[in-house]
Amino acid sequence: MGKILSGVSMKPFHAPPLAGFPSFTEEQGERILEKGTGPEGEELRPPMHIYHMNHEDAKAIIAYLKSLPRGDRNN
Repeated sequence: MGKILSGVSMKPFHAPPLAGFPSFTEEQGERILEKGTGPEGEELRPPMHIYHMNHEDAKAIIAYLKSLPRGDRNN
């Protein structure tokens, strides 16, 4: 698995790890992918891409990310 799914920091931006989906609840992930708002309902800002997926697609993406083994950010 590539390092990008294990999270990355590019000051002042931080990308949380996605492999294993450890950083968000499923509901927060659905909000991000369906409504384009952050985990707490905040407006997403660049470099984050704003998505407007349907519910089934969002759930499929989340299921895929949860199926990946969690990566070690120090590798």
